[in-house]
Amino acid sequence: FQAEDGIRDVERSRGLGDVYKRQTPGEVGIDFVFPKKDFSEGEVICVKIVLKNGTGDTISLEDYPAKTLELFDAYGKPVSKVQRTKYPKPPNMWLPPGDSSSNVVDLTCTFENSGPGMLAPGFYTIKTTTHYFAGKQARLRVQGYALVDTAIFEVTPPEGEAKEAFDAYFEAISLDGNISDFVGVTQIEFSEETRAKLDSIAEKYPFTPIGSRILVNDGGIWYRSVPLERYRKYMLEAPVECPCCLHRRVIDRMIKRYVLKREREEILDIVEESLEAHPEDTPVGNYLRWAFRFRMEDGFLIR
Repeated sequence: FQAEDGIRDVERSRGLGDVYKRQTPGEVGIDFVFPKKDFSEGEVICVKIVLKNGTGDTISLEDYPAKTLELFDAYGKPVSKVQRTKYPKPPNMWLPPGDSSSNVVDLTCTFENSGPGMLAPGFYTIKTTTHYFAGKQARLRVQGYALVDTAIFEVTPPEGEAKEAFDAYFEAISLDGNISDFVGVTQIEFSEETRAKLDSIAEKYPFTPIGSRILVNDGGIWYRSVPLERYRKYMLEAPVECPCCLHRRVIDRMIKRYVLKREREEILDIVEESLEAHPEDTPVGNYLRWAFRFRMEDGFLIR
């Protein structure tokens, strides 16, 4: 593969929906789109990565940005990678001229250093390497190119009620060991006492970053023990803040639990209410309809 000239160093995010642009006319380029300026520790951190073909030829991807992600802290040290979700797949591995391919990536389900699915306060550099073929080589696959790009984002300490929930979370986890002991562990088991404390945090601080994660049981730990009423509360009351928000996690959990016949009708009740709360043209509404497409017909839920 032939490396393109230069690795772009970018400034920190400047505001809501900020886009770091790599592309110039006639090139293949990458945009990093963050939903907000900075993130609080314990919050879900996501980024939309858009690969654009600005050339006059069709390109063929050998891999794609969401699969080759690396994350480095302010000192250049790699952050531990734990793939807690499946690799997102791009909608298209062949891009005609002017076309694009994108993925929304939850960084806190891929990297962690302060606790399960969490990044400690500080600046981070996200790096991606994309290998592709262009022109005649797109089909022959004999000479490729490597596009390297980076962007920087910040994680800040929680404040106010979010900090109260965060401190309570750390206190609860400490019953089973140091929080750092769980970094990189994919199968985590907590004691009944710890679970009870976590449940109380979710009830008291439901829509703080850490409270929300406990509420929907982010990470896939004992998800069947979470009361379905929590899912209803989150789907109907929690604000939608980003493309990979926890609403999607709730929907994924409901799909997993749908196979349990004793819960099926209650889940469908939540889905029906959620369809009214989240229109089809919203990210959550669109994902909800896609996830339960096997029970949808002409835009309506079939009971």
